[in-house]
Amino acid sequence: MTRLLVTLCAIGALSGCTVPVVGSAGIGVDQEGRPVGYLAVCDEHIDGATLYYEDTTATSAEDRSVDAGTWTANSPITSFAAWSLNGPHAGWTAALDLAELQADREYTLYGWTHDNSSSTGSVTVSGTRLREMTPGQVLYLSGYDEKADQDLYTTGSVREFQSFACS
Repeated sequence: MTRLLVTLCAIGALSGCTVPVVGSAGIGVDQEGRPVGYLAVCDEHIDGATLYYEDTTATSAEDRSVDAGTWTANSPITSFAAWSLNGPHAGWTAALDLAELQADREYTLYGWTHDNSSSTGSVTVSGTRLREMTPGQVLYLSGYDEKADQDLYTTGSVREFQSFACS
């Protein structure tokens, strides 16, 4: 439900349907190469996160966005959180265990609230790029290039991600 509302608001952004963005999402890998999610929350709180992908073969718009994993924080995130997307992690419960990530597919991670009052910015990564990352690196959305009409991403340290997220 949360993903659907965020997706609908994203589609409806031109008509004014948005929730406040209160932080940023990042993604990286641990020492074994397993995906790690990062949330930097600058205002309010975030209750959980979802990783999804777009199924371009879906016959309807509502079936196009497919969850690859969903996690709920045991208590609201008000500053910073990092957790394993691939297995149990203290303070987090997997509502939907992480699906096997495909190398040629792009995945988007974002944070949300139970009441849809706010969300984080998102980060999009391909399965290939994620596999090429090294522990300690965080990929995050760092801007938008209007001329090229594309999002800009930065790979930096956890500290750089936290600093950028709330600047």
